[in-house]
Amino acid sequence: MCAICFSDPPSLPETASPEFHDFVECCLKKESGERWTAAQLLTHPFVCKDPETC
Repeated sequence: MCAICFSDPPSLPETASPEFHDFVECCLKKESGERWTAAQLLTHPFVCKDPETC
């Protein structure tokens, strides 16, 4: 558990899209106030391709 709190997040594959990289970064913020909520994540471009339907 300590490693999760104090180490850097894992590296993502270079082949992953920029949207995926950003989505994971939003999920893994260590400070809870900076971390996106589930509702925010559902509006992220990686999840929601058509903003009018999200």
